[in-house]
Amino acid sequence: MIDLSELINNWSLLVEAKYDFIYNEDEINMDEYLDNVRQTYEAVNAVYREIENDLKSVNAYEIMTYFNLLEVISNYAAPCYVDESNNHTFAVSRLIAEELAGLAANYLYYKEDEEEPFEEGILSSYAGFECEIERVLYYDVNKKDISDFQELADAIGY
Repeated sequence: MIDLSELINNWSLLVEAKYDFIYNEDEINMDEYLDNVRQTYEAVNAVYREIENDLKSVNAYEIMTYFNLLEVISNYAAPCYVDESNNHTFAVSRLIAEELAGLAANYLYYKEDEEEPFEEGILSSYAGFECEIERVLYYDVNKKDISDFQELADAIGY
């Protein structure tokens, strides 16, 4: 299985800085953040491909490492009810992480969902419907266009 330690470290650093991002004591570098999201997305795909191809080759340590990655992404994505960052950049990053964690935890469900066709490289969210954005929101990990999630963060408003 692929080495997830660098991704776990990257997400752990984001979790440590979360308070600073929330209260605008530090600003998240969105370009680096979105690169990390893309790399994590690719790692999740690689892990599931390996599991589908040869489950017997995956050992307990590798599974626990994957769970650790899922845990740190989820810690970053955990809901916050404050966002004093400029232009809601923290909220945007948290919302994207929330969808990434959902995909990582439920990859096979996402891939086999007949109502919402799976598109490689795309994170989708129905959270906009709660904020009167009457459409599915998308983030393409390769294009780095955060406009849908920016719209959601602005609608939530904190």
